Amino acid sequence: MVAVKHDEQTRFHLLETVRQYLLANLEQAGELTALRERYVDWCLRLVAGIVVESNDADRVARLQPDLDNLRSALRWTFESGQVDAAVRLVLGLVTSWWFHGSFSEGRSWLTAVFDLASGGSTARDLPLAGVWAGVMAFNQGDYSAAEVVYRRAVDIAQATGNAPAVTLAESRLGRLAYQRGDLAQAKELQERTLQRVANAESPMEIIATADLAFTSSRVTGRVPRNTSESLRKRWRRRIRHF
Repeated sequence: MVAVKHDEQTRFHLLETVRQYLLANLEQAGELTALRERYVDWCLRLVAGIVVESNDADRVARLQPDLDNLRSALRWTFESGQVDAAVRLVLGLVTSWWFHGSFSEGRSWLTAVFDLASGGSTARDLPLAGVWAGVMAFNQGDYSAAEVVYRRAVDIAQATGNAPAVTLAESRLGRLAYQRGDLAQAKELQERTLQRVANAESPMEIIATADLAFTSSRVTGRVPRNTSESLRKRWRRRIRHF
């Protein structure tokens, strides 16, 4: 066993040979699956309550020591077809990938889980996994892939009645259209989607409103009137940096 210091905590890691030996014995005893289910439940509790759009740096820092555990649990849920758990875990890791610039890892997992779940999952947050897969692709300059996954997210969100996710996905399509220089489409998406978010309350709708305010400011030179005053102030400050 190896002791590893992290901040004020001491973590203990098994040597790989010992870990493999124990896994083999657990599997032989028929106890490995049950243990892995408990492991996944623990990881789900670890990421419970994380709001992807909040960019909570403190929460991300607290997750850092357990990233390998979370990756391992995510791999297990993916391989065993546990769609809902995989969606919850992958969304719990989004902010960490974002803060650390790990776009390739994030995009790979988000896309894999989105593809796995798109075959008929009823997970309400599934479209959000698709949106964030698109965001990662967008930040890597792969606009075509981003558009494909954004549109799939819109379709799934509409099919499941997840209006906030529709709003968020379409706001990202508007940002993509602006980035490509298609100002007419960007404006059309902005005007259509802003009708839904005049009184935004959910985190997804708030971040979508912020996206739309950004697109509008770039297309028209002003922040939309029906954007909340706090967001108007936030985006006026941000616009000055572009």
